[in-house]
Amino acid sequence: MIQLIRNRDFYGLGLYLLLVVLIGYQQLISPAIGILFLVVMAEFFFVKKFKFTFNKHTALLFGLYLVYLIGLLWSSHIDIGLKLLEYKMSFFIFPILFLFYKSETNFWLVIQGFILGVLILALRFYFALLFPNGDVLPGYEISRVVLELHPTYSSMYLTIAIFILFYGAFSMKTNWKLIVIVPLTFVLIYPIVEMNSFAAILFLGLCFIYILARLIYKYLKWAGLIGFLVVVPFVFYYALTKIDALKYDIEMVDNVWEDIKKGKENFIEKNKMAESGTKERVLLWIISTEIIGDNPLGVGTGDIDYYLLDKCAKYDLKLLQELNLNPHNQFLQIGIDIGWFGILYLLFLLVALFYYGFSQGNYLLVFILAVLSFNALFESVLQRQSGIVFFSVMICLVLVYNNQIASKLKHESV
Repeated sequence: MIQLIRNRDFYGLGLYLLLVVLIGYQQLISPAIGILFLVVMAEFFFVKKFKFTFNKHTALLFGLYLVYLIGLLWSSHIDIGLKLLEYKMSFFIFPILFLFYKSETNFWLVIQGFILGVLILALRFYFALLFPNGDVLPGYEISRVVLELHPTYSSMYLTIAIFILFYGAFSMKTNWKLIVIVPLTFVLIYPIVEMNSFAAILFLGLCFIYILARLIYKYLKWAGLIGFLVVVPFVFYYALTKIDALKYDIEMVDNVWEDIKKGKENFIEKNKMAESGTKERVLLWIISTEIIGDNPLGVGTGDIDYYLLDKCAKYDLKLLQELNLNPHNQFLQIGIDIGWFGILYLLFLLVALFYYGFSQGNYLLVFILAVLSFNALFESVLQRQSGIVFFSVMICLVLVYNNQIASKLKHESV
């Protein structure tokens, strides 16, 4: 931040503060966006160092907003649909805001705002853990009560921060030292484990396996890699069962597998009053796929809760009905809202951005998309502001500053 002030880069400073607020103080996100907008307009008209350039990749987010807007045409609850569209305004606000950008701004100085925000988040976690107000709160509750974030989102922020630290160091985009990054990584990993986010821990494990596979292939070639891939599923499963926070989740996954093998009806009947998050998710996935099968064009933006409650009533899922949960899968969520067209558009958006990231060597974009895609299998990550605003900002930012991140840049991409 100090360097941005010295450079008199008020646009970069605005982005920096937006990223701090985005992670550490989400209740202040609206004024932070307003300040950034005023800075952009002031510098665009008076300093005149800004560029105005259409970016077809950020425009894909705007297209996602239009998809939800189209879903209003067959919605039976327009008022709820309009409220939902209000929550998703980030899908078009940030692509429009990033039409104006300052190429001289140093992305790697700006992204330190994200790292600072994550450190604030982690420090708040440790403070609540060490100095609880009353009984000691488990990590899961610290995230929800103290940080005011679902553990999935806290874990995603921490995971991406770890990648940024190592990516910046190994790509020599920054002068961050490994002697600092390595211990800091353990400081950020511990809350992820304590928050008991099964998806986050599984994702971290898969990342570790990928890194090992790359190293083994480098030194032992195909013979070593094949041997590693044969052994690793068993070792990985054994390692997961040794993590105390995950023993219950692993047991529930085993139970689900045994029940689901006997048929959908058997699973539903046996788990009507199940209080396991894993079993609740599977129940939600089953009834969500039924709704999509019955409504291939979707039920309309804003109507999803009514259809889920009707399905719960049909199968006498009273506990699930009382909880009034979403599908806990972003693809099923958009499928219920807008049908197969919504699912296909979301897949198209992800594939297009993945392809662009790989083709440019923008592995920061690739990793952010990987976190989004993986967690979208277990949570409706684009239904909460914690996910909508975060991914809209980060995807637009790394696309606009692709030329400072990419390792295979052939031309200026914005």
